Amino acid sequence: VDEGAIEKAGTKPLQATLDRVSALKSKDEFAKEAIALHRDGISAFFEFGSQPDYKNAQQVISAAEQGGLGLPDRDYYLKDDEKSVEIRKQYLAHVQKMFELLGDPAEKATAEAKVVMDIETALAKGSLDRTSQREPEKIYHKMSTKELAELNPSFGWTQYLEGIGTPPVQSLNVAEPDFFQQFDAALKSTSLDDWKTYLRWHVVH
Repeated sequence: VDEGAIEKAGTKPLQATLDRVSALKSKDEFAKEAIALHRDGISAFFEFGSQPDYKNAQQVISAAEQGGLGLPDRDYYLKDDEKSVEIRKQYLAHVQKMFELLGDPAEKATAEAKVVMDIETALAKGSLDRTSQREPEKIYHKMSTKELAELNPSFGWTQYLEGIGTPPVQSLNVAEPDFFQQFDAALKSTSLDDWKTYLRWHVVH
């Protein structure tokens, strides 16, 4: 591995993706952007993939799942014990430093780190804890694509499912419906610029 060339390149390999995020004109473009990010392995907004149907092991179905966090799971954002509070402080400092390495001034990077924490905390509030995620009945909610779109109307699910490259999807497992309702609320209440900050973080993360 040519480490010297990697260091010299800096953020250049990320620049096309960062420029695309910066060019977003409205939240209506989020579905198209999610397709591009997910294809690059960037877990922004939520997770999407395939899994065996829990009630029909002969069938593999699509699954939409909670995600979009930089820390391992919801408890890191919501617990108030001393260790969790300290981890969040360290995480904020890390996110700030990464924005500075992208070239943002320290004061702006501090504000951006807070935006990331606020959005991820909102998503965490709709997420299941890790214990609940081990219980199949709590992460199996088979829905039609229409039902998913009604649950999360602020995101372009029709565009996403048509563009992500799966076979035609009629129904899928929406593993954590509460998460997608919370995601919808966050889409409505959070500005486009703040979401773009969140996406820039997940690109560099």
